[in-house]
Amino acid sequence: MCMRVAETNPGMYGKALMTVALHHLFKREVTQQLKRGMPPNAALGIVPHCPPEVLRRLPQWLAQGEGKDAEWVYAPSATVANWEANAELKEKKATQTLKAAEDPRYIARYLREHGYNSLMAIEHG
Repeated sequence: MCMRVAETNPGMYGKALMTVALHHLFKREVTQQLKRGMPPNAALGIVPHCPPEVLRRLPQWLAQGEGKDAEWVYAPSATVANWEANAELKEKKATQTLKAAEDPRYIARYLREHGYNSLMAIEHG
């Protein structure tokens, strides 16, 4: 939307909007490409005896760290160390996700044990 407006009247929004919009588009496209899975035919050619369910989940790129400056390695040329680093990163993220689930479970248990159906019900007692 911003891009269309800026293209029709660039003076109205200036170069800053164009720069921010283009930055957003590039960032989104790069992120999508890095997270895209490996094409099944390519994966089958690389790892011929791999179970199909694993082949479907093989990534094209492997993250080696977190954040915007994380290194990404092209999966077909990744070393054993790259695959292990990616596995450790995924295990770390899975653990963080499981820990984050503990808080809502605690609240749900508290509400159930005390006969409330929401946090607002406690306030309005």
